[in-house]
Amino acid sequence: MDVPTEVLVSIFKYLSISDRIAAGQTCSLWYEATRDVYFRKRERIHFTKYNVHRDTFITNMMDSDCCYKKSNYSFKEVDLENVPEQFWQTNGDRIQLLEFEECEMRERMFMRIIELCPNLESLALLNCRELFMSASLLDNVSKKQANNTGLSNLKSLNLSRNRYLSDALLYRFMSNIDYLMDLNLSESPLTFHPGLHRKFYPQGTDQIKNDSPSESILTFPYVMLLLQNKTKFLKRVNLSMTLIDGNALSNLAQLPGLRLESLQLFGCDQLNSNGITAMTQHQTHLTELSLARCSRLTDDLLQTICNSLKSLKYLDVSRCTMITNAGAEEISKLANLEHLSIMESSNVTSEGIKAGVCKWLNPNLMLLNVSALNLDESTIMLVCEMCPNLRTLDLSYCYNAVTDNSVQCIFKNLVHLNTLYMKCCSGVSDAGLTGMGVGKYIASESKPIVNRHAPRFGLEQFQRISLRSKAEEEIVRDAQRKQEVKEMCERNTGDSVQGYSLMRLRNLVSIDLCGCNSITDVSLQYAFASTVLKDLFLSDCQQITYEGLKALVANCPSLESVELVNCFNTRDEGVREMVQGLHRLKSLHLRGCNLITDESIKAIKEHCKSLRFLDVQSCRHVSAELAETLYELPTVHTIKMSKPGPYINEHSEPPAPPKPPKKRNRRT
Repeated sequence: MDVPTEVLVSIFKYLSISDRIAAGQTCSLWYEATRDVYFRKRERIHFTKYNVHRDTFITNMMDSDCCYKKSNYSFKEVDLENVPEQFWQTNGDRIQLLEFEECEMRERMFMRIIELCPNLESLALLNCRELFMSASLLDNVSKKQANNTGLSNLKSLNLSRNRYLSDALLYRFMSNIDYLMDLNLSESPLTFHPGLHRKFYPQGTDQIKNDSPSESILTFPYVMLLLQNKTKFLKRVNLSMTLIDGNALSNLAQLPGLRLESLQLFGCDQLNSNGITAMTQHQTHLTELSLARCSRLTDDLLQTICNSLKSLKYLDVSRCTMITNAGAEEISKLANLEHLSIMESSNVTSEGIKAGVCKWLNPNLMLLNVSALNLDESTIMLVCEMCPNLRTLDLSYCYNAVTDNSVQCIFKNLVHLNTLYMKCCSGVSDAGLTGMGVGKYIASESKPIVNRHAPRFGLEQFQRISLRSKAEEEIVRDAQRKQEVKEMCERNTGDSVQGYSLMRLRNLVSIDLCGCNSITDVSLQYAFASTVLKDLFLSDCQQITYEGLKALVANCPSLESVELVNCFNTRDEGVREMVQGLHRLKSLHLRGCNLITDESIKAIKEHCKSLRFLDVQSCRHVSAELAETLYELPTVHTIKMSKPGPYINEHSEPPAPPKPPKKRNRRT
């Protein structure tokens, strides 16, 4: 019996994009369900310079079903002259989002595009140098003409990273938009100095009435004049990586009628207490606030934010080095907080996190980033108990906090995790990931290693003292631990001290274990078994071999991105196993794997049907010329490799030693 399409659509809503694409390849009924209008509005088609060629664009895109009735399109590093006008004529009426990043586009082409996209709601022009360089864009477009284009219905405008953006260009955009809700001017050449403004506007600042904005400079006072007529609908502003200071932020916050919900000020080093205080007093409806890398943010200002902005759901104060434990404690006042990032704040320690994040049960917190903080093991355990609904947890570079014991606490309490980052946490081992013998090894961590195979000389109570160095003892201890954990996993009996395995996190989509060199094939064989895991990062895990990769491919068939940078034991057999078994593999990082050869490249070319990214830099046995042939695959868009030239293979002769320099006779 065929399942109704409506039922299939309801089921597919719970799937990720890659899973839904795979489901659509099952049969025609499921394929039609994936084409429902609900999914079309949320999907985005990405074009790059590698898949846009004028000769093949119509054949590959127009005559196929891969671009049917889509609403969102993104172009990166594309020459728009290669996109035929037929594409815009066919799809223009239904397009709602357009993003152009570093694209070659002339004014005439841009005007033709927006004329054919009358229902456009979101427009992003990122670093489109050629389009803004002439300063004549939209110069002759009247308000009546703009009503017939996509500008009149715009709700979101992103003009970030355009060095040639000026007051005149911004005025032409803003004057044609009636219902602007989102404005992004991040990394733009916005000037705030009043002297520069007076230089270009000597007769005053009321320049909108006489329509004479400057074509040479982008000034904040003029932006303020433009925003005065947009405050009724404006909800989100992004001025990250600009020179905005306290006075400018204070003036923005006090605009009559302005009620912002999101304010992004990432990397604004000139902000001071006056501007942030005024922002908290007048924009009390903020739900998203980013002040990352604002070096002047202090404990007092963070206290003011937490006391005034009770509706905050998103707070980013990463890399704010002046915040201490006293400021971190104030975060406990934000009862609705869902996203907190306080990474790389060097003066925040376990005391601040315990008092700010774990003061009481916090069921709303979904994302916590405490990367590179000086935390201890007990702090991670308390976070796991007080924030049970976390979906994303970043513990990278928390060297002392992330141990087998704290990892076991994560597996026990945070069963809803989707993303877990533990980069460079060398305290994680096979025992922590598998849950086998964790208590045993924690209890015996401080016991000295004794040579078990030494002769007894007839006396059982005497044992030969090891003469190994501390590093050698650690190597022996790791080898013994690996062997015993492996034996426990193979037996898996009740007498072993068994904890919680990584397999308990059934919703885990991405995990980062780069630099965790204590992880071996045992973890890949007995801890990784998930049909939803898509991203796995194992760089610098040098004990991983073919046996582990073989088990990983069998147990995690949905992997799309695998990172094995500097995994020196990775060979051609392991690469072939991955490319044959991982049918969704899109990104593969093999930089520094010196044991792989051209056989790996041949296997990738033969079996990878979805590969987009490949990194084989510093693989001295891989021919760069052969790696370049992977561009023949229709899905590949980026290959990172060493410069073409001589490489090493089994038939290569060692290079001849350099000739000694010739001796020169001294002149007398």
